[in-house]
Amino acid sequence: MRPILFALLLLPLASFSQGGAGRFFYVSPLGNDKNPGTLERPFASPQQARQAIRNAKTLAPEQAFTVYFREGTYQGMATLDLQAADSGSLRFPITYAAYPGENVRLHGGVFLKNKDFKPLSDPVVLRRLVPEARGKVLVLQLKKSGISDFGTLRQHGFGTTPEPAALELFIDGQRQTLARYPNEGILKIGKLYDRGSIPRQGDHSNRGAEFGYE
Repeated sequence: MRPILFALLLLPLASFSQGGAGRFFYVSPLGNDKNPGTLERPFASPQQARQAIRNAKTLAPEQAFTVYFREGTYQGMATLDLQAADSGSLRFPITYAAYPGENVRLHGGVFLKNKDFKPLSDPVVLRRLVPEARGKVLVLQLKKSGISDFGTLRQHGFGTTPEPAALELFIDGQRQTLARYPNEGILKIGKLYDRGSIPRQGDHSNRGAEFGYE
């Protein structure tokens, strides 16, 4: 999944007061970006609040702004890119904060529902499974859950170009391991038939290694 970069100034809630000077905008998981961003009709995304502040600053640049996040979990949060136009000052600060007394969670992923996981029924795939695994494999259609950007699974590690990671699955906060063999430990290499190309030794044929395993 794409990295989520968030630039937020979360100050102590006690330092904020709705009765203070400045202008307030509100964001809620139940909001709509077509709303005016008021307490009664909040935005759905901080990006819309950012744009509302930019618009308001062109008319009245010398005022403070506060964006309050109402309680809840904000799923699939996109990057909030704050530029020079989004800067405030000591006298007229621009603040993003949780609404006083409410719990707010910004989440870059998407929650998958248990009920959307169904038993594997594809006969072609079922034939590839050992008999004892059949009937125990569940599948989920990511696109039906609103996930269409899967990223690209690439080789990682020492000497490789850093690449954005592909999608990851977390259950109860624990990152899950991709299907692999063996499930645990390492694959012990047996006889080495070909070391493959070694660029640092002048061999740029991009030839993979060939080896047996125990």
